Amino acid sequence: MELVLSEADLERMPAELRHQLFLYLGRTMGPDEGDKAEGAPLTRQHVIAVLREVSFHRSGACLRVLLDRLSYSDAAKPPSKKRLTTALGENGAHLSRYVAALNRIAAKVTGHPGLKLCQYHEANDAYTAHAATRGVLQDLLAAIKASGKNEEPLWG
Repeated sequence: MELVLSEADLERMPAELRHQLFLYLGRTMGPDEGDKAEGAPLTRQHVIAVLREVSFHRSGACLRVLLDRLSYSDAAKPPSKKRLTTALGENGAHLSRYVAALNRIAAKVTGHPGLKLCQYHEANDAYTAHAATRGVLQDLLAAIKASGKNEEPLWG
């Protein structure tokens, strides 16, 4: 089945329906519904669930490195593909696979199939995450680093 929608059709479409359509097509937001470069924000509970899933994932160490880098504090300097590849070391060749795994995990824990934790922007050669998600990640990763070995994890 093939369906062709013009720009005028999309403009006449109710906002909720347009949003659902873009979610279905694998995007997080429609073109006029906010900054599509950053995706949707994750709540603290969602980020905790992502960290839990990452801790039990077979590539958890690499995914954790990516989460550390994706919690960048300066919005003007998101991590580039080269910096992330370098951070992964010998596993750098699998960067896109790890990013896809993080996005799948985020979609799973939120219950929204089109949601992405981060997105790659070829024009800027950068991986971006929503500012609110980065803030929660920074807080939780700092708490994990500050906790002792005998302390319960966030999901315990």
